[in-house]
Amino acid sequence: MHSEVFSPDASDAIKSIIDHSVDRMRKIGVIAGGYFLTPPFHSQTSAKTVIASFGLEPEVDKFMTDQEFLVDDPFPGYVMTAARPMTWLEVVKEAELTEGQRRFVDFVHANGLVDALSVPLFGPNGCDSYSAYMIGRRYTDADAPLKKKIIDIAQAMHIEVCRAGVCEDRGGASMSKREAEVLRWMAHGKSNADIATILGLAPATIDTFVRRIFTKLQVNDRISAVLTGLSRGLVQL
Repeated sequence: MHSEVFSPDASDAIKSIIDHSVDRMRKIGVIAGGYFLTPPFHSQTSAKTVIASFGLEPEVDKFMTDQEFLVDDPFPGYVMTAARPMTWLEVVKEAELTEGQRRFVDFVHANGLVDALSVPLFGPNGCDSYSAYMIGRRYTDADAPLKKKIIDIAQAMHIEVCRAGVCEDRGGASMSKREAEVLRWMAHGKSNADIATILGLAPATIDTFVRRIFTKLQVNDRISAVLTGLSRGLVQL
């Protein structure tokens, strides 16, 4: 494969899908890019995002995928919120960048990455991701047909990756019947005290169930627990 960075349990099928898409990108003139494989309902720059990149110099690749610097990448968040493809130069022109984000932009420009087409990718069950593709120069209005090809390849790749199971729960988390009940009531906005009353259990028992749920879902707060539970189909509203 190319210079992708994958979690150890990434499947060969998913690697093959991405590798095939990279080959298609190269054939139409894309020289470098990155695909942010993001767990459902997580930020595209969260610590749980896995980045598959190609065509970047090793030092640049290391910088742009390092979590310490990734949090200052302004492009994923802005493009996902805008929900439309945009070039990096368009984002820089529109967005109100923080000091850290401007340092990130200055770094990529200093390393010859003058522009990229950022593509928001949407899939089933909150399986949304971000990608960006470079052609070695600024995009212009004349590149509209090329942009469409890039977007089509990227979106098709993402749907295949989602179908291959990249967004499924690989943590082996499963809820007991009582934990599922507690999580369901959490999703309906009930406090621990409320849930204790509803289920006829001691408040301390509910506290224990909530801690177990946090541990199983690898989260630290109620909102994240509910969102993760929804994304994994462990709870329904």
